[in-house]
Amino acid sequence: MLQLEIDQKAIQNFNAHFGYFIEEHIVSYYNPDFVLVFSPFSYSMSFLKNEIIVSKIEDNRIVDVIQLSYRNLIPDSFLTHILSLDSIPSRIFRYRDIGLNRLRAEIIDELRLGAITAADKIAIWDDYHIIIKISYKLQMENILR
Repeated sequence: MLQLEIDQKAIQNFNAHFGYFIEEHIVSYYNPDFVLVFSPFSYSMSFLKNEIIVSKIEDNRIVDVIQLSYRNLIPDSFLTHILSLDSIPSRIFRYRDIGLNRLRAEIIDELRLGAITAADKIAIWDDYHIIIKISYKLQMENILR
């Protein structure tokens, strides 16, 4: 297959004709159920099958779109912390034997299904009455309750 270069003018013309489509697509990733606030920015996370699309928002305007891995959002240190707690629900307790990757997969499924939501700097896992602190690095840090 012929490898073609793209001239800047072609990119500008494409944007002039189809820019609205790109804007609609970017806005479609905004998830009002999972918005974290770290002033002056807010971050909305849209949970896809293999990745997270993060919309960086300032003054009600999307200023950047970032791709984030689930492993970055849910680091091993957080999973180890949650499994070290004495008062975790039995459904989560069983992951002490099953392993961190399976627990991460469970959390990913819950995020994708909307069972974990966000408010300010925390994520709320209603099914288990768990509140998760999320750092400004967009990583789950620890359990607040």
